[in-house]
Amino acid sequence: MNDYVTKPVDRWTLSNVVLQWAQPDNSGMSQVTDADSGVLLIDEDQLRTLGQDTSPDLVPKLVAVFVSELGTRARGISQGLESGDTKRLASEAHALKSSASTYGATAIAECARRIDQACKDENRVEAVAQGRALIDLVESTVVALRAHPLARG
Repeated sequence: MNDYVTKPVDRWTLSNVVLQWAQPDNSGMSQVTDADSGVLLIDEDQLRTLGQDTSPDLVPKLVAVFVSELGTRARGISQGLESGDTKRLASEAHALKSSASTYGATAIAECARRIDQACKDENRVEAVAQGRALIDLVESTVVALRAHPLARG
């Protein structure tokens, strides 16, 4: 641990050290799992990284944009499942897998990756199964993201 602040004191450095010690200990929250299935829904480290790469104040706004995109992509996947359109499944999954990883939506990202791969392998059965699994995860993931302290601001 190196939290020593030298003189002359830089306000930015001092503020960061104070914030570090003033933050509650969330070490037990680094991963949010679904209570029923035990599936990893949210990786808090990814949300922290997002805050470090941008600004902690922006994380709630960015998460809101992702949640909106997730809803749009999930509707597209549902429509692809209903119509049997594996090209649409692949397209929606491909677009979703990276953004889900960025926001720590681990289970969504993994399902999207599997859909994308199954479509490339022309394995329609697996693509459909993973598409349904992804749809089942959307609501619990959105609830977990919206409730997370880093995403609430």
